[in-house]
Amino acid sequence: MSGITYNKDFIKRTRELLKNHFSKLEKEDLEVTFLMNCLLGLIVSISENKGYFNKVLDNNIDEDFLSNLPKNICFIKLNKSTVNLINCSESNIKLKISKKVDLKNYKKKWFINKLRNGIAHQHINEINDNDNDNDNDNDNEKWIGVEIWNETKSNIIDFRISFQIKELYDFVLFLSEQFINTNSIHNKEEKK
Repeated sequence: MSGITYNKDFIKRTRELLKNHFSKLEKEDLEVTFLMNCLLGLIVSISENKGYFNKVLDNNIDEDFLSNLPKNICFIKLNKSTVNLINCSESNIKLKISKKVDLKNYKKKWFINKLRNGIAHQHINEINDNDNDNDNDNDNEKWIGVEIWNETKSNIIDFRISFQIKELYDFVLFLSEQFINTNSIHNKEEKK
């Protein structure tokens, strides 16, 4: 079995799990964990095959991709001058530099790499239904979403995204379908 076949099968199975088993996990309050595992599996499956990763995600973020992203996303383009201006203490991590529509200037693989790095380095916070109540430290709170961020080697947070459960579900399903559709095209091209 070649890497491409494994990727395609893995992605199809992930999509089927999303469509057929999500509601069961939702009833058990495990849906955020499930969605994060699906997201990470999809990203790793694609990103570890560099040639395929570049073919699938080398184009700029388009309207379709953009419409499947949550509204809570912040990012900055770092260069030497912005690195010198940013103080990344916990009290000053409110990135409001760019608008979501500005993502059209970025490649899809840039976005996926930011997500991958955030997850791989455990830059993840759960969003609880009681997040407004800072005094409540109950481990049994219901998760309503997740926040992921990327931190550079200079300890600068240059990307932060917050998904509500439905947004995360929609994005993971969209990503699986994008990968399958592109994978099918890629396999046809390989046979020619």
